[in-house]
Amino acid sequence: MSTDFIITVFTPTYNRAYTLSRLYESLICQTDQSFEWVIVDDGSTDTTEALVVTFVKQGLLDIRYFKKANEGKHRAINQGVQMAKGELFFIVDSDDFLKPNAIERIKQEWELSISNRTDDNKLGGVCFRRQNYSSNIIVGTVSSLIKIETSSIRLLYEQKIKGDKAEVFRTSILREFPFPVFKNEKFVPEALVWFRIARKYNLLFVNEAIYFCDYLPDGLSENFANTLKMNPLGFLEYYREAYSIREISLAQKLRFLVRMMQCKYNLVTKK
Repeated sequence: MSTDFIITVFTPTYNRAYTLSRLYESLICQTDQSFEWVIVDDGSTDTTEALVVTFVKQGLLDIRYFKKANEGKHRAINQGVQMAKGELFFIVDSDDFLKPNAIERIKQEWELSISNRTDDNKLGGVCFRRQNYSSNIIVGTVSSLIKIETSSIRLLYEQKIKGDKAEVFRTSILREFPFPVFKNEKFVPEALVWFRIARKYNLLFVNEAIYFCDYLPDGLSENFANTLKMNPLGFLEYYREAYSIREISLAQKLRFLVRMMQCKYNLVTKK
């Protein structure tokens, strides 16, 4: 296998052996194989490790696997970023999968976007859409926009394109902006780091879905209240960051302020 990777596909996983094979199959079927797959196992107690061993033995992909204690997705991402060999870093969750041309499209748009530029260091990566595989509906705001280079903050608050997206960042930038770690907490919202990156770097947003997802019963969306309660410092850091964004409305500021108060209350009651 080649070691000249354009992209590191990174998967943090915890007890998702029952969905990981679907992602593996989608990676095998990629029309462009210039990527590595880095898996950080966040302390799974199911058959994840044995399953990944079978993937590695098949020899169809460049796979590196690292198992650690259960400490949360944000720590797993930090670990994966340090392990990555690719110029670009693409987080694909263990319960999601990719369209067959996903890597090809990322590579095409990235190479096109940095060609003939004098300020390519301002561009932090590329960003595509997610699509719900149960309904085939694009996740988030429907938009007629084809392509735009902007920050993720302006994309959300000026272009009004809401919803989870498929962000692909320069690996060097994620090393520049690691996830903060708080004692006895296992979650930090990814948007905290995405907002921090957005203050310095743009993304090329391509209004095209390359990433299939759904929201499972054991996922964050279904367990938000409990996650907020158990991780007050991580969420407080996020809501402080969001509150400081100048593009947001007064109503949004008030909502973030209420959330900060909730985090502080949870911090007291957690002790």
